[in-house]
Amino acid sequence: MNSKKNTFSNSDLNEAINQFISLASHKLFTPLTVIKLQVENLKLIDSLSTEAKKSIEDISINARKLEDFSDVLMKISDIKNGIFQIESTVDINSLINEIVHLQKEKIIEKKIDLKLNVSINVPVTIEFDVSYLRYALSVLLENAIQYNTNEGGISIDAKVGNGVLQIKVSDLGVGIPSSEHSKMFHPFYRAKNVQRLDVKGYGLSLFSVKLLMDKINGDIYFKSKENGGAIFFLEIPIKTR
Repeated sequence: MNSKKNTFSNSDLNEAINQFISLASHKLFTPLTVIKLQVENLKLIDSLSTEAKKSIEDISINARKLEDFSDVLMKISDIKNGIFQIESTVDINSLINEIVHLQKEKIIEKKIDLKLNVSINVPVTIEFDVSYLRYALSVLLENAIQYNTNEGGISIDAKVGNGVLQIKVSDLGVGIPSSEHSKMFHPFYRAKNVQRLDVKGYGLSLFSVKLLMDKINGDIYFKSKENGGAIFFLEIPIKTR
């Protein structure tokens, strides 16, 4: 019996990957919602033993991790499908302060010295939904905190010029070995030096931000060396009137 070998083109493979990401992100959402609701209900039971309470907290922590993973998958799916393309007018000062506030506990816990240098006095108009800019900045700040040293430093700079919003996030952390620079925006990739740290991750956040920048004709790039910190740049086209 003769049989033909099945082959897939790159476009077929990309389409299959896109469909998987979209399906996985949405299929995870419902069971995660149920798990979180049940966990919160269990926490209200006063008669639980200490061991049971610890088990419930472990479930809650791991559910949040899975939710984070699902959120990244959903962002990737939306970016690939162009769902984010809604014009937004943004107060950059307020947005950065909001993102910093959400990470305040982690910043205090690691005793990080945070400096903000935002020289933008008027709102700017971007040609995509502001929630995706919030997401991109959150990724860069979270990485700067996670891979920083205790009592290290972070600075966030923002400015506008020549129709471009530039945001720079600098840290004094572990840095990125020069031999791995070319791989940092690959999906599921994490630098070898951070794999030795007790920091969890999936290697998808920077990949998703790079996807977004490519879609809006923006840019993300960085300067870094191992044990010398890192500086990440976002360059985002803004609408000029």
